[in-house]
Amino acid sequence: AEVESLCLALTDKRRAVAQELQQGLAKELAELELPHARFEVAFEPIEPSAHGAERIGFLFCANPGEPLRPLQQIASGGELARILLALKVLNPSKTSQTPVILLDEADTGMSGVALRAVAEKLAWLGRDHQLLVVTHQPLVACQGRQHLHLTKAVVGQSVQVMPQWLATPAARVDVLSRLASGLEGQDENLAAQAFMAQLLNPAS
Repeated sequence: AEVESLCLALTDKRRAVAQELQQGLAKELAELELPHARFEVAFEPIEPSAHGAERIGFLFCANPGEPLRPLQQIASGGELARILLALKVLNPSKTSQTPVILLDEADTGMSGVALRAVAEKLAWLGRDHQLLVVTHQPLVACQGRQHLHLTKAVVGQSVQVMPQWLATPAARVDVLSRLASGLEGQDENLAAQAFMAQLLNPAS
């Protein structure tokens, strides 16, 4: 009876937290260009134990009219990236205890308006937290205050990653414009350079 009573109290607390999480994620995902996304915490009853009386699962759907399905089965790479970013934003107390937050390609599977929304959310999160963001997207990189350009080279029988500090605005424009256009030549890259210079200006 005592175990059941404790499990019941734990379930009540879990449901309260789940409700807050669902509401918070709905708001954050809408700002990340997933306005119709639904996220739900599922409670599956199990035999009461030291871990409670339910198994917790996460259900998700991104589009209206679609049924909720297990998150790990239905969410795309871009949707998962935005959910994880939203969770970081929703949990500032835990995030603030982390000296450096490493986000490896948090913009995966995105382009256009969604990519810009993620870039702006990362910039917002970076105002109060130290972020280290690995990205192949110039639109995201432009939001950074400092930039490292990583290149790979085969040395002997191994691959080495070589970081290059982009210390000047000109260096940042050069690297990001080549990343955006895929063009190496200075003359062929003029349009991309002008675009990158415009994007970098408010973030510099």
